[in-house]
Amino acid sequence: MEVTRKTFDMFFAKTAYLFQWKSRKRSIIKPKAVCPSIAIMERCDKVMAVKKLFLHQNLKISVLAREVGTNRSYLSVSIREVKCKSFSQYINHYRIEHAKYLMREKKEYPPVIPEGIDPMEEIALASGFSSSRTFIRQFRLKEGTTPARYRKAVLMGVR
Repeated sequence: MEVTRKTFDMFFAKTAYLFQWKSRKRSIIKPKAVCPSIAIMERCDKVMAVKKLFLHQNLKISVLAREVGTNRSYLSVSIREVKCKSFSQYINHYRIEHAKYLMREKKEYPPVIPEGIDPMEEIALASGFSSSRTFIRQFRLKEGTTPARYRKAVLMGVR
């Protein structure tokens, strides 16, 4: 078999993810299916989707780690490696997505607003945030707009 540039490129493209060159040594990188960080994050995502732990205002990494079946150090490293986020950013992502769901799917949420209570505060508390200020700040960081403007756009049918 003649080794051409095309066959070399095809071979290299298929096997490049397995090898990493460090100085003069070749070390094998584990495929994604074997990497423990990815397995931990898959379990973590499943726990978050099923048990909705992000709705608890005082969620700690140790509580989530216990539910996932690992320790907090491994979980923290896994979140950082796989999701490229800190623990609080990871949890806030789920909380913001839940708040967007409440604004999008349950347009009449909260159904009965007591006088003097802000509907955004109700949504913030229902999504697991400890205060509406934190909710608004994190929502603006992630979505680029305030929750009130987002909800107005949803009600108008823009989003």
